[in-house]
Amino acid sequence: MIKIKKRDICLIEYRNFPLFEFDEKKKRDIIWHPETHSSYWVKPKINAPKNVIKDIIVIFKDLKIKELLFFNGTNQPWISKNYKKKVFKDLTKTLGYFESNGIEKKFNGGILVDSESFTEFLLHFFHLTQRDSDFFYYHFTDVSHKFLFYLHYSGELQINVLAQD
Repeated sequence: MIKIKKRDICLIEYRNFPLFEFDEKKKRDIIWHPETHSSYWVKPKINAPKNVIKDIIVIFKDLKIKELLFFNGTNQPWISKNYKKKVFKDLTKTLGYFESNGIEKKFNGGILVDSESFTEFLLHFFHLTQRDSDFFYYHFTDVSHKFLFYLHYSGELQINVLAQD
């Protein structure tokens, strides 16, 4: 199952997401990243979308992750204006998938995904990382706040083990 959450609710409930903002007055980026205990990059065996997702699902099963929250570190919509180009068939399918799950073009909140929906959602999420150059501030976390993940367009998965108090 997929549930959408308002951005402000995510910022309150999930305080471990990296945040990015541009300060117009100082003309510089302001970046906040949670403290991590350790960080790892995992490279897929075969860099084809379905294989990348299979490898990631194995990791989630090993970590006993049942739900993930996906979130954009900037206050921008999930779907950029690149959707108008309609160059890539997989991107067009992804937009249809998002719309069918209530994720509209201007949505900028979080998306909570349960383990039964991981495979399909992650495949579409990965297509966005590969096809949309504006789609790179997105991270996802388990609901217990132990891990923070980042999926690179190359298929490599960054796993951050968050520091526990």
